Amino acid sequence: LMKQAITACPDYSLHLEGIRRIRQEYPEVDVTILLYNDVAVTIGAEALAQFCSDTGIHDVNSPDLSDPDVRKALREHDIHEAGLITYVPDEERLKHAQNTDGFIYMQAFPREGQKLTAGLETPAELIKYIRGNGINGPIYCGGGIRKPDDVVTLQNAGADGFFLGTSLLTLVDEPEKFVETVKAFKSAIRN
Repeated sequence: LMKQAITACPDYSLHLEGIRRIRQEYPEVDVTILLYNDVAVTIGAEALAQFCSDTGIHDVNSPDLSDPDVRKALREHDIHEAGLITYVPDEERLKHAQNTDGFIYMQAFPREGQKLTAGLETPAELIKYIRGNGINGPIYCGGGIRKPDDVVTLQNAGADGFFLGTSLLTLVDEPEKFVETVKAFKSAIRN
């Protein structure tokens, strides 16, 4: 979906303008930007950090943010960088998550066919691993969340929140079903 969006509109400034309009219309809603290192570099370190600061966006979620200039600019503008933890243990990601000042973005559920490590096969086990490694920030899960029962599982495992991606993005042309799906997920976590 990201590739389709950038193919349809390759001008990142227009994408940022869309985010700015959403922030203006819904200032009470927290917004987190999900982007990749190459996108951050293309936008520019200072431009990205200033945009986040100007629009009240306090968190950037990136699975591969590595550019030192981008990371420095974000810190200087008090924009927090999320740490990523998946079901595949990775010492570099773990160290990054231990040193991040933002939330932890945790892979919600293993992908089909993903090779798992014994003891890191469920959300509860992965959250225990995260906490056991001295990471105390909030844990937000994403990836593989398909039904409302999935968020109940994550909540019971100790997750602080979750992100819905494909489960909602595939419904953008079906507004009634989109709203119904959001309500079903919200209802599941309220009970």
